[in-house]
Amino acid sequence: MERLIRLIIKLFTVLLLFLTACVNEPCLDLAELDKQLKQVQQWQVEDNISSKTIVDSYEMSQTLIIGNESSNFYDKSVEDRCGNIFGSWSYYIGYSTSLSLINFTVHISATATKDDGFLLKLTSTKTNPFLSKATTYDFVSQKSKENNAMIERLEKVLVLDNEYADVLKITFKITLSNTDVKTVYYAKGIGIIRFELANGNIFNVI
Repeated sequence: MERLIRLIIKLFTVLLLFLTACVNEPCLDLAELDKQLKQVQQWQVEDNISSKTIVDSYEMSQTLIIGNESSNFYDKSVEDRCGNIFGSWSYYIGYSTSLSLINFTVHISATATKDDGFLLKLTSTKTNPFLSKATTYDFVSQKSKENNAMIERLEKVLVLDNEYADVLKITFKITLSNTDVKTVYYAKGIGIIRFELANGNIFNVI
C-alpha cells in the first residue's frame, strides 16, 4: 500500500511538472514563422529539368541526373496553448552522376518544433566504395547542426560563365578517400551547381 502511494505521488509530480511546462511555454509567433517558411521555400529547385551536364577539372563531361522531387505541406503540425496552429513543409530532390557513382539527396524542411525548425539536409553517397555522410544546415543559427561540416552562405558564386546568388558552400570536415566528396555548392532556387572531391577534382554544372 505504501509503495502504491509513493507511485501515485511520483506520477502526480510528473504530471504537475508537465502541466507547468505547458503553461510557461510561449505562444507561437505566427508572423515570424510564416516569414521563415517563405524564405526557406525559396531554396527549392524552381525548374523541372531532369538532367544537366557536368564537367570536371580534366574536361571530362557526364550527366547529372535529377529526380525524386517532391514537396509536401501539412496544415496542422504544432498547436500551442494559445490556440495558434502552424503547419510543416518538406521538400526532397535527388541527384546522381552517370559515371562517377556519386549521389546526393537534399531535404529542406520547415516546422515549429524545437528539435527541427528550418533546415536543409544534404546527404552525399558514393557507391564504390560505399561512403555516405550527411549534414544539416540550420537557417536560423546559420551553421551545421551536426558540427561535421563548415557551411558558409555566400552572396555570389561564379561557376564557369554563370553567376549564382545566395549559395550554400558545404564543406565536410572529414573525407574517407581521395574520391570522397569534400565540398558541395547549393544555390537558392537552382540546386547543386558544383561539387569537389578530396583529390581536388572539381565538377561544375554547365
